[in-house]
Amino acid sequence: MKATATFSRSFLHLLLLFFLGTLLNSLQTSGALSPSMKKLAGGEGWILDVARVLPNSVKEKVNSWIDSLFNETKSEFVVVTTFQNSNTSSLALDLFKEWNLGKPNRNGGGGILMLVLVNHPSVVLVALDSFIPHVSRQRVIDHVVYPHLTAKNIPRAFFLGSYEIIQVIRGKFNL
Repeated sequence: MKATATFSRSFLHLLLLFFLGTLLNSLQTSGALSPSMKKLAGGEGWILDVARVLPNSVKEKVNSWIDSLFNETKSEFVVVTTFQNSNTSSLALDLFKEWNLGKPNRNGGGGILMLVLVNHPSVVLVALDSFIPHVSRQRVIDHVVYPHLTAKNIPRAFFLGSYEIIQVIRGKFNL
């Protein structure tokens, strides 16, 4: 039974990666996806709400913050929500690499990915330590995001976590 459960989680992990990769590749090929990742998942901006747990008003506000951040710093910040049961850290790292979020650009910007696992409350923030140090990412998770996730307030965890990460990035650029 345990081998079947492990196989199922691994299969679902690969299936989600395939789906997301295929979606982004097709958007890139059609010209709908700019290099800055602005057209993630059919126009949701910087947010891929696979779990469909975020209200439109929250997504719109956070997208506007990330748009401003990108315009000021060329830094990319992508958020993914999912019900995926596999290794959250591994999935986040795979998406981060697949989408080339770790490449600093000419203007000094970089990338960060926030993956929120909805059904087993957890969150992973992936970035290069040279862009946002692990200790800064962990502080946001421990003190801002996780308390709201465990209280089952996913929109608030997402909203406040996004705000804090944006403040960390803005601080890096003295904005």
